[in-house]
Amino acid sequence: MCYLLYNLLCVTCCTIYCVLLAVQSTVCYLLYNLLCVTCCTIYCVTCCTIYCVLLAVQSTVCYLLYNILCVTCCTIYCVLLAVQSTLCYLLYNLLCVTCCTICVLLAVQSTVCYFLYNLLCVTCCTIYFVLLAVQSTLCYLLYNLLCVTCCTIYCMLLAVNLLCVTCCTIYFVLLAVQSTVCYLLYNLLCVTCCTIYFVLLAVQSTLCYLLYNLLCVTCCTIYFVLLAVQSTLCYLLYNLLCVTCCTIYFVLLAVQSTLCYLLYNLLCVTCCTIYFVLLAVQSTVCYLLYNLLCVTCCRLHYVNAVITEVMRINPSVAMAIPHRAVKNTTLNGYEIPQVRFLYILVVFVVSVGANCQLFEEKISSCGTIQSEAEL
Repeated sequence: MCYLLYNLLCVTCCTIYCVLLAVQSTVCYLLYNLLCVTCCTIYCVTCCTIYCVLLAVQSTVCYLLYNILCVTCCTIYCVLLAVQSTLCYLLYNLLCVTCCTICVLLAVQSTVCYFLYNLLCVTCCTIYFVLLAVQSTLCYLLYNLLCVTCCTIYCMLLAVNLLCVTCCTIYFVLLAVQSTVCYLLYNLLCVTCCTIYFVLLAVQSTLCYLLYNLLCVTCCTIYFVLLAVQSTLCYLLYNLLCVTCCTIYFVLLAVQSTLCYLLYNLLCVTCCTIYFVLLAVQSTVCYLLYNLLCVTCCRLHYVNAVITEVMRINPSVAMAIPHRAVKNTTLNGYEIPQVRFLYILVVFVVSVGANCQLFEEKISSCGTIQSEAEL
């Protein structure tokens, strides 16, 4: 009766334990798959939503910024073009007024030269005719005086004929000298007037040419300076806008990447935490169930050995709870450094249970018990 009861109790305990172990493994597996699917779905939906929202925001901001930059560039270009056109128009008007003024001065100069030439001609003619009239009057008076003197002396002297000849000779000599002097004076005045006229004309032409060249050089210099300033301003503004756009774009891209990376890390940490919590709960339940069965069947050595060997050959969990080193240490010849964030030490239970060095006398090549005595 005791033997039958003992066998019934062993069979019942093993059956219950195996059923609970199978149910627990199935539930943990389903729960783990459900959590994985849920986390992946939430992560994908969340990441896609955040990415689309950030992409839409980024596209809207870039589009608005591009429109603002385009409007600003067009406005600045039109203003600069209007300023340039106004300056060119004012400069053109200034040059036209200057040229007209120069033409007026030229006309005034021509009039002055013409009046000066006429004045010199009238003066020369007046002086010539005055000298001619004075000469004629002097010659006439001298002739009359000589004639009277000759007539008076004729009666008194016998050499009247000789005196008349002398008077006539002196008269004609004086007339020739007077004519020569008037002719030379007239020629000197004409040469002086022509020389002054042509000198003034040459000076006027030289001044007009130099002034025209100076105005042309000044206008061209001002135009090219304004054109260079405009080109430089447009180039600097374009570079500034490009740098601003690139900076804003890369800042938004960095913010987007950082948010996605943080969200991914958060989901990964959450999934790992949930998985290891479930793993710890499963291990605790298995350990309590094992202790309960051991207490219940404390004298069932065969059953205890079979259950232990079953758990060694086919454990319910593949890995133990992860750990991390609080300081630099050495374990079985392996250097384990201290880390601050993640645990790095995880025991692979299946590999430990199937290690031939630890169970050298109890494990065959297939990993099973060789004989009943090994229990």
